[in-house]
Amino acid sequence: GDVLVPLEPGDLLITFSTHTLGWRHGHAALVTDSGTVLEAAMPGTTSGTASLDSWRTYPTLLVLRVRDAAPEQREAAVAAALRELQEVPYGFFSGLWGEKSPEPPLSSVQCAYLPWYAWLRQGFDLDSDGGRLVTVADLAASPLLEVVQVRGVDPALFSDRWAKE
Repeated sequence: GDVLVPLEPGDLLITFSTHTLGWRHGHAALVTDSGTVLEAAMPGTTSGTASLDSWRTYPTLLVLRVRDAAPEQREAAVAAALRELQEVPYGFFSGLWGEKSPEPPLSSVQCAYLPWYAWLRQGFDLDSDGGRLVTVADLAASPLLEVVQVRGVDPALFSDRWAKE
């Protein structure tokens, strides 16, 4: 598979290469350690950890890192996510009705909502448009995230957000 940059706990992985019934909505996951992600994969499943392997094969990939998060905050975001966001039923419209960010336990979660919720608990709102629904595109556009790797996506979209070497 393709090489991934060294990942840090709390990094977000985003692809635009997934679709459901022809709707190309993309997919997002939260990195928990160097080989594992926490994700809400698809309708009919519950959220949980998975190997990074499938992420190596997507034609489009963004690795995003919360810009100003300290290592302790990264660890705390992951620890809370593993505690609060596993075994939650998949729901396309998580956060759309009722409170956007209810106290756990959550009744449902979708792929972009999961890393958003994990980081919101650490004080970082990664939803770039602040709408009721958190989408993969909302995360990709967040000014709180820096791009640490990109594949198959026009870099001009993110030229102002490249990780400063």
